[in-house]
Amino acid sequence: MKIQRSTFRSLTVGTVFCLGFGWAAGAFAQEPPCKRDIAKFCSQVKSGGGRIARCLGQYTDQLSATCKQHITGAAEVDQACEDDVHKLCPKVKPGGGRVVACLKENQAKVSASCKAKLAEMKEKK
Repeated sequence: MKIQRSTFRSLTVGTVFCLGFGWAAGAFAQEPPCKRDIAKFCSQVKSGGGRIARCLGQYTDQLSATCKQHITGAAEVDQACEDDVHKLCPKVKPGGGRVVACLKENQAKVSASCKAKLAEMKEKK
């Protein structure tokens, strides 16, 4: 599975999921899917501002299948939730789980397509 570098550049919500933050408490009882890849390739990179996603983007051909699959799903979440993030969380700085926390705070206002994609991503865990 080949992941385009542009996928890594556009992730907001998806990056947060890649790092292991969940939509609901306990969503990640298992090890986050990219944890080992981050440790292997990006351990010296400070999180926040998409830096880890950009770092992983430099190693797309070497990432584990699990991480590649997760990033692809995260990109789909990012696309499905983009309007919600702009509308509900316009001043929230990405990183550290802040975007997902904002979406959780505004869960009643989040679009059905974003909720569905987040739920789908959570189920794959």
